[in-house]
Amino acid sequence: MTDASLAVVSHFSTGRESDASLEALLHQLKSQNIQIVVVCNASWPNQSLNYSSLSSLCLDILERPNEGMNIGAWRFGYQAYPNFSIYHFLQSECFIRRDDFRAVYERILQSKDVGIVGESMNLKWDQTWSALEGSALDCDIYVQPGFYGDGAPLDRVRSGKMYQRIAYYRSKFRQWSCEGNSSLLHLRALNWSMNVESLRKIDFPVGFSKHECIAAEIYVSRSLASKGLKIVQASSEPFFYVGHPEWMAHRFCQRKQSRI
Repeated sequence: MTDASLAVVSHFSTGRESDASLEALLHQLKSQNIQIVVVCNASWPNQSLNYSSLSSLCLDILERPNEGMNIGAWRFGYQAYPNFSIYHFLQSECFIRRDDFRAVYERILQSKDVGIVGESMNLKWDQTWSALEGSALDCDIYVQPGFYGDGAPLDRVRSGKMYQRIAYYRSKFRQWSCEGNSSLLHLRALNWSMNVESLRKIDFPVGFSKHECIAAEIYVSRSLASKGLKIVQASSEPFFYVGHPEWMAHRFCQRKQSRI
């Protein structure tokens, strides 16, 4: 096993702007002296992506079907390159906000009781399964393999072929052998950093629908916590070291609304 760090970047191309974000992030990571593997989630079956212009910025560019969103891509990259000491998993829309990102994250990961570190803790899930049942989060959801969008087709809603969200997520936890009724507090799957010892203690489930992916996001944090490992937000302020345009804009709107 090498002592080096590896960044595994998940990329789903939606056009020139998303590809420009990927290239900008690769330049930032390279300046941090982190080796990089890009995993491209193809946006449709058999799509052939050409990112040869980025090859000088990274160790490898891998391509796979769009299964499991970020977590599926991160899992694929880790399995392809399993011999690094520390893994920094990022979505390609992310950007590094502070030059000490790597130093701070890897210092946190030196603590033996830390399982994972990231930028944004999802505080609204700091409740038990029992408390979440019947709450505002417990809505009807549409689950269909290969469907990663929002909402549900109208005919599906009319037919009543929907799932109760909390019951569905809890069923996935049982399937993944992580039961119990503790808090479901977790880090959002925008960027995660872990050492290889923690990675070897769990698995990254591949979600075949949007809500299975969300369940997998929650599961990773809770599975590590069940093994006595801490789930750490890198700073008291979300997105302090690593930014994300969509989520930072959302957080600003939430703050603005809270003042009204």
